[in-house]
Amino acid sequence: MPIMSNSKICNATSCLTDLIFPRFCTLCFTPLSDKVAAKRDCDLCEGCIQALTVTAGFSCRRCGFFRPLEHLGCHMCEMRHYHFERNWVLGEYVNHLKRAVLAIKSSSGRPLANALGSLLSQKIDSDIDSCDAPVDVVIPVPTHWKRRLVRRGSSVDIIAQQIASTLNVRCLDRLIKVTRVACKQGTLDAASRRINVRDLFAIRQRKYAQDYCGKSVLLVDDIMTSGATLNELSLFLLRNGVRQVRCATVARGAA
Repeated sequence: MPIMSNSKICNATSCLTDLIFPRFCTLCFTPLSDKVAAKRDCDLCEGCIQALTVTAGFSCRRCGFFRPLEHLGCHMCEMRHYHFERNWVLGEYVNHLKRAVLAIKSSSGRPLANALGSLLSQKIDSDIDSCDAPVDVVIPVPTHWKRRLVRRGSSVDIIAQQIASTLNVRCLDRLIKVTRVACKQGTLDAASRRINVRDLFAIRQRKYAQDYCGKSVLLVDDIMTSGATLNELSLFLLRNGVRQVRCATVARGAA
């Protein structure tokens, strides 16, 4: 009886796995083969990847706001004083990406959150400049425990863990806590958003100060609109000994 080679065994195993546990695009649910998913390192089809990353302009290096011409100044940065130095953005908060961001807020959206985290981490890894300081630690923007309980977790934590894994750094997802249940930022105007998040964050345990003091931190969130939350958290971290704060968000909206 002829002996099968290792490659044939792997191909047969892969076909059997596809048959029993088929993989689907986490956004449009189109069937995917294991080879395609492994090559992209995320469970998204080519059409959804293009739809999620397409933009109609140029992204500001500082805040990630999209504008029609690259040489134009960013009026968002001119209007607001941001305490973070950079914001990597996957795309604009419109169409497919808007639908994806809304979908990952529920517990059923965890596979999609993992896929979006993979796309965003690939962009950061390929786009980070040689002159940029390396990222020392990744911190997701925290949510209040009551909202975590309702949503059965946090999609931002999943995205942050994916980015930390790609950059080969630690993800401190339990370092910061939210001190109160704040109003949802999407229901407020820009001025009210800044008031809403004022003094919202606190360090859980000061004994872990060595994990972030003097470090370059990458804050992760699902969406940035006015930037009030990221700005408040950046200022809080800088006041507590962090050397540098940069951000990464899945989508950039306009406030």
